[in-house]
Amino acid sequence: GTGFGTVVLHASPEAALGATSWGAFQTPGRYFAACGYPNVYAFAQDVSQSETRQLSAFERYLRSQNLVEALKNKDWPSFARGYEGEAGAGQYANALANVYGQIVRSQGGGANFIDSLIAETRAPLTPDDLAAAAGRLHKLDQDRLVHAFGISASQAGGIVEYLADGSWTKRLHPGWAAHAGVVAALLAAAGFTGPATALEGPHGLFQAFAGGHDAARLGALLDSLGHRWELAELTFKPYPCGSIAQPYMDCALRLRERHGIRPEQIAAVRCRTAPGPVPRLWEPLGAKQAPPGGYAAKFSLPYLVALVLVKGGAGLADFTDEAVRDPAVRQVAGRVGYVLDPAIDYPRQFVGDVEIALSDGRVLRERQDRPRGGPGAPLSREELEAKFRSNAARVLPAGAVEQVIGAVEGLAAGEPLDDLLAALSPARTRA
Repeated sequence: GTGFGTVVLHASPEAALGATSWGAFQTPGRYFAACGYPNVYAFAQDVSQSETRQLSAFERYLRSQNLVEALKNKDWPSFARGYEGEAGAGQYANALANVYGQIVRSQGGGANFIDSLIAETRAPLTPDDLAAAAGRLHKLDQDRLVHAFGISASQAGGIVEYLADGSWTKRLHPGWAAHAGVVAALLAAAGFTGPATALEGPHGLFQAFAGGHDAARLGALLDSLGHRWELAELTFKPYPCGSIAQPYMDCALRLRERHGIRPEQIAAVRCRTAPGPVPRLWEPLGAKQAPPGGYAAKFSLPYLVALVLVKGGAGLADFTDEAVRDPAVRQVAGRVGYVLDPAIDYPRQFVGDVEIALSDGRVLRERQDRPRGGPGAPLSREELEAKFRSNAARVLPAGAVEQVIGAVEGLAAGEPLDDLLAALSPARTRA
């Protein structure tokens, strides 16, 4: 659009997001810190996901402002003053009382809706409680105990807080999920019971984390079993870093190759992005332009765009702690920034849009509407083999790498797994 809101969003995204009231509870974006978020971008991204996230943010805000007791006691004037301020407190308190009365009447007069809304369910001991106890027994120092808490929280919920400092927990998530699945199967085999309606039940996974159970959607998914194979829908990433960054890197690489761009010619780089990826890949901008380590660099679009502009590609060797301190790459990364584009339909779209201003006055732009590597834009067989060779060479001799490629080619013809397992055996021996 071309309205005032769009102009403000482009000119001052933080101000625009902060001035907006979000979700079912119309929580103002400027309350992001009180809701438990590091910045307004993280707040906007999270509450855009579901009403469940909006409720969680709203509850954290109420707790931070000491408004929970007023809500429990139906003390509408006190709650209204704390939430709305003195100016609108009277009108807001009356509205709350009227709506609450309607809810109680619709539930037959006996439902304590507010108490159930803010009820808190806790296990006797949380993973972090036990991490603290185990850390004490193992005599962990302060730094390692902090790491233990971070790992424990990630195991409990698969959080993405690793983005804050480039710690390693994202690498743990797939393995931890596999661990949970294997343990579940072993427990079931031993006679341990689990709820039959764990997904769709009133206290199940969908209700807790997906905003409720959609029976029609679940039925459609179940009907596809045995007919639709998700393996064919997988995307092979061209570069060993975050998925959202891939189209931007492709755009930067094409501009480099098409126009022969040298690092010293680059005056500025601007990437168009939806608000959603900003807290993951762009902010805080200074930290993203100079990532503290190799893992943090994988989720830093300024570094990733600069890397392909300077080196013409990106491989695993470019994500060591030493490699990310390359002064040539950091110099260009310091010139990479972003502008918000509300027309990008994230997360349904992963686009790349890169504009490079050169020192001679030229401005070059490239756009890509989807990541390469998926069904709509597959990598070639040569690209896939080159990626495998680059990765496998870190743990297998060159001859074994080629044996693995040959053995995989034979699987489609029904060849046994013996050759593939034999080719992989050097890795086992080395382990």
